Amino acid sequence: MILVYMGILSFIINNEFYCKATWYDTKNHPKVHRNHSTAAISRNLIMGLNITVGRKNNEDKGTMIVVTNLSNSKTDTVEVTDVCGSTNHIDLSLQSFEKISKKSVGVIKVKVKKL
Repeated sequence: MILVYMGILSFIINNEFYCKATWYDTKNHPKVHRNHSTAAISRNLIMGLNITVGRKNNEDKGTMIVVTNLSNSKTDTVEVTDVCGSTNHIDLSLQSFEKISKKSVGVIKVKVKKL
C-alpha cells in the first residue's frame, strides 16, 4: 500500500510502515514519557497497521512497535500512547529518539513494525 498526502510519500510493505520521525520534548509530559519510550503516530499509520493507542490514564497499554532508523539500523521498542496531527509521521519521545539518532538531527527516516 502506498500513501501520498501533501507530497509526503510513505508506504506499507509486509506490515512495515516507512515514514519520517521527529521527537517531542518530554520534560512537561506525564512521568510515563520519561520512564520508557513512547510515541504519537498519525491516524493513517494507526489504520494501516491496526494499532491501539494507550489511554492517558494508563489503564490500557498502547500497541508496542519497533522503530528502526534507516540510516544506521538502530532500533527502539516503543509504546504508542497518543495520536499526532501530522500525516504519514511518527513523533517519538526524546528518550526513544536519542536511542536511534542524535537529537540535533531532528527528522529521520524510519521503518515502523507492529510487535
